[in-house]
Parts: sequence; structure tokens; C-alpha cells
Amino acid sequence: MLFLFFLIQKNTTASQDNYINIFKETLSGYNIMYDSLKSFKSGAICIPHKIDKVFTKYAVGFSFNVYKKKNAEQIALEGCEKMKKKLISYDCKCEIIL
Repeated sequence: MLFLFFLIQKNTTASQDNYINIFKETLSGYNIMYDSLKSFKSGAICIPHKIDKVFTKYAVGFSFNVYKKKNAEQIALEGCEKMKKKLISYDCKCEIIL
């Protein structure tokens, strides 16, 4: 079981439409292609309560190659929550996006 989480360093206007792109771009910066990962994968991002504001950091979590999709989602959310507690100063909620 493998799970990783990263801090997204993007200066992008946040919206529901671009969270998946922000997530995937960040992983590709670490040479991780989310779409190429094995099945039972999941991705989470901490979505700010003020979605009309620009943020430079987003907490994320992901997992892959886990026995069940439900478990993958739980691991991704846990990674996101850990990053949120340590590094995010604004109000946000970790949600599964992939």
C-alpha cells in the first residue's frame, strides 16, 4: 500500500473546474502521472471555503494500488488532512476529486 501527499505550489484562481488540473500538474512535477497509476486509486484536494480567492498552496493526498476503491479514498483524504493541519492557514475542506 502506497500513499503520498504533496503541497501544491500554484498561483491559480481556484475553482471546481481546475482542481483536477492543479492536482495532476503537481504530481507530474514529481514525475508521477496520476492517469498511469494502477487501479483503485484516489485523489483528494483541500478546497477552500472562499473559492473566489487566489491561494498559493493547496493540500493534497493520493493513493493507488490499494485493494478497494473505498480504502484508496480514505487514504487520500487522510493524507490531505495531514497536509492541511501542518501547512494550510486558510479554511478548507479535503474532498475526493478523483
